[in-house]
Amino acid sequence: MTDTGIEIGFGVELGARIGDLGTEVNRLRREIRHLRDMPVSARIGASQIADANGNASIVIGGPAVGRQWEVRGIRIGGVDPTVSVAGKGYVYIGGGALTVTTLDWIDEATSLPLPATYGAGEVLLHERELLYVRIVGGTSGLPYVATASVTDYDLERLRAEEAL
Repeated sequence: MTDTGIEIGFGVELGARIGDLGTEVNRLRREIRHLRDMPVSARIGASQIADANGNASIVIGGPAVGRQWEVRGIRIGGVDPTVSVAGKGYVYIGGGALTVTTLDWIDEATSLPLPATYGAGEVLLHERELLYVRIVGGTSGLPYVATASVTDYDLERLRAEEAL
């Protein structure tokens, strides 16, 4: 009889602890989901060496599916931001192909380097869009660099906030 009482007591205590563990796991899942949905600020960039004609196409990047970027700043120039480099820089937002149209054109620099800043909501990239830069009339063989300061948002969370 004593053995049976010990087994029942142990089983009840173990069951309670497993229940607490399940509650904690669910709490952690909610916290991780909340953190994933929070906006994240980042600085991203890429570089490209100008071709024989002094032209370069630099793909900075774009948001993942289900995400949206708000671009707050773009920098274009050579490796050293304090040194002027030849060429003009054109900033575009477009689909996957690097085709240039006036509809995709958002900014330009008639001289480099370009330090550009944008206001809230002024430059948005939606899922499957890319931010890229075209250098025209640059120096052949010179590396050109483009960076962007972006805030990455979860679209589902944005839509839920807009519905309130």
